[in-house]
Amino acid sequence: MKVHNLDDISTAKSAIEQKLKQQETVVDVLDTRAVMESILSAFDSIKTFTASIGRISLTVAGMSIFNVMMMSVTER
Repeated sequence: MKVHNLDDISTAKSAIEQKLKQQETVVDVLDTRAVMESILSAFDSIKTFTASIGRISLTVAGMSIFNVMMMSVTER
């Protein structure tokens, strides 16, 4: 089911659940906002992890370049 206004999702969900409760079959009604929020939180975690790995890599590379430059200056 599609809703034109995002604010109407909870109202539509509760109306569908009420209608389906009258029947004897058990049906779960899912709200796509909850799924979307979990996907976005997973992507945020991945983004934070890759950013921290990038920072560590740049720091190690910077220290290595600094070390090589200092060694070449002291050898002269």
